[in-house]
Parts: sequence; C-alpha cells; structure tokens
Amino acid sequence: MKRTKTIQLSNLFYICSWSTLEGAYIQALSINNLLNIHLVYDEGKFDESQIGQRLLFGSF
Repeated sequence: MKRTKTIQLSNLFYICSWSTLEGAYIQALSINNLLNIHLVYDEGKFDESQIGQRLLFGSF
C-alpha cells in the first residue's frame, strides 16, 4: 500500500501545534495504534474512551 501525505498544521496532534517537518511529504503513515491492547487511533480518529495513566517513578 503506497500512501503519501503532506504534514500540515491541520493534521498535527502535537500540543505545541507546530513541527519542523511542516510542508514535508511522507510515505509512511500510522494507520492504527494500540495501547494496552486497546485501539486508540484508527484511520485518523482517536478513541478516548479509555485514557492512559501517568507513569510514576519512585526511588528504589
């Protein structure tokens, strides 16, 4: 499967809303993402029904 996409502000999911790659063409796209066996990203749509938890690090 060959897909290309241009990186634009409208399709960024960064909190800071910018990227040094803005305007670049990419051929590798993330179609689906799993987190703890839960599909959280599917073809451009997020499923936020189950949210992640913050990692806590303690001293050993």
